[in-house]
Amino acid sequence: MMAVAAKPQATAPRISDLVIDSKIEATWDPSTNQTKQIRRAIGVSARNRRVKRDETWERKHILGSGTFGIVWLEECIASSEPNHDSSRLRAVKEIRKPHNVSASSFHRELEAMAKFSQERFEHYFVHSFGWFEDETKLFITMEYLKHGGSAAISHEAIP
Repeated sequence: MMAVAAKPQATAPRISDLVIDSKIEATWDPSTNQTKQIRRAIGVSARNRRVKRDETWERKHILGSGTFGIVWLEECIASSEPNHDSSRLRAVKEIRKPHNVSASSFHRELEAMAKFSQERFEHYFVHSFGWFEDETKLFITMEYLKHGGSAAISHEAIP
């Protein structure tokens, strides 16, 4: 009798360390229209090497939308950080995930955002502060550009 070779099973794409390291501790609460985020900051002494910072971000309005999601403007309305700047703004890209799909399906976009957010690219690309997810959505937090990104600038006169 002839042995039949087993078919190789498809493996899930390997998520890079860059993507894993850029995941942030955050949750979106639609009932309050707010994102609660825990940030680990560097302390000022050897005793406080890593300090936990709680932040609350509130959605203000839609900056843009596309086939897969919406980009929101968020403002930091509360922070446990001393000397909190109440005018901090960020853009958050909210991507709808197809049913039962994890963030690993979006690994290429997440990896590109993390890679081009490194210091050596800071003058060329929008900086990403990290990403988080819930069961139905993926969220990518980014710096907010008041006059829009390169697509908006190329279609409008620069102020």
